[in-house]
Amino acid sequence: MNWVILVIMLVLVAYIFWQRHLIYVFREAGRFNSFYAKNLRALADQEKIEVQRAKLCLQTVGYDIDKVASGDLTFKKPTQQEMDDIMKEHYALQSKSKQIDARLEVELEEYDGGREFDNYGG
Repeated sequence: MNWVILVIMLVLVAYIFWQRHLIYVFREAGRFNSFYAKNLRALADQEKIEVQRAKLCLQTVGYDIDKVASGDLTFKKPTQQEMDDIMKEHYALQSKSKQIDARLEVELEEYDGGREFDNYGG
C-alpha cells in the first residue's frame, strides 16, 4: 500500500513540474507574439516611409505619381524651392526611419535580453 501511495506522489510531483514547464512555454509564446506584433507594426511604418520616399524620388526628376498612375507622362522640371521642400521632406523621412530602426533595436534587446540567465530551462 505504501508503494502505491509513493508512486502516486511521484506522479503528482512530475505532473506539477510538467505544468510549470508548460506555463513557461506559454509565457515565452506570449512574449514572442508581442515582439512579433511590434515588429510588424514597425515594418508597416517603414513600408509607408519607403512609398513616400519613392514618390519624392519621382518628384525630383519631374514626374507626379498620380499623373504617372493615370498614364500621363508629362515632365515638369521642379523649381529650386520645390527641390528644397522635397529634400526637407526626404531628411524628415530619413530621420523617422532611423527612429523606427532604433525602436526595433530596443525591442529586440528587450526580447533577447536575459535569456542566458533563465532558470526554468525549456
